[in-house]
Amino acid sequence: MLRLTLAFGVIASFLFIAGTLSLAFGVDGYSAASRTVSEIGKLGSAMEMPYKIMLVSVGFSVVAMSAGMYHLTKTTKSGIVISILVFSYGVCTIGLAIFPSPHKFHNVFGLSCIFGYFAPLVSAISPSNNFRKFRSLSWVFFIFILAFIFLSLSPLFAKDLYSLKYYGIVQRSVLYPFYAWLACLSFELLRFEKVRCVKTSDSSGKALKPTP
Repeated sequence: MLRLTLAFGVIASFLFIAGTLSLAFGVDGYSAASRTVSEIGKLGSAMEMPYKIMLVSVGFSVVAMSAGMYHLTKTTKSGIVISILVFSYGVCTIGLAIFPSPHKFHNVFGLSCIFGYFAPLVSAISPSNNFRKFRSLSWVFFIFILAFIFLSLSPLFAKDLYSLKYYGIVQRSVLYPFYAWLACLSFELLRFEKVRCVKTSDSSGKALKPTP
């Protein structure tokens, strides 16, 4: 059961990336380069309900993964913090689905997702041996995501920094790498769980070995 919940990170990543790419074709005149993913499922859109179902599924998958991660890494502070940040991201994703654009709460949940984007940073600076091999990869993802978060927010204070006809690409450069990191984290946790089970099995075997 634990391995299944940990695998939900991969499931969430696949559902979101495949879902946003495929559902976009159902919206007339939609341009992935200039328009946000939320516009695929906005109120009145032909893809409103399919997008809502997809996003709710993604959100619950992320929540399920965070629960599995908490169970596996609750003995380390960094593991707890990462699982809480991932959990918050899953909850915000569900909120985005329940309140589609242009509902006033949609942007509230959207901005709240920023907390989840700091999960790779916690993983990168974690002193725990659980994430030792994962730190460098987390640094790469976090720096990339942080740069594009800055660009996605820049229209609020620097409207001429880049052409908004590329805003859809900028937003996806935050979302897709984060979900890719989530899938990588899921694989790392599954690897750690497998190693832990082997060590537990070996320890049990030694304990049960009869003495001459």
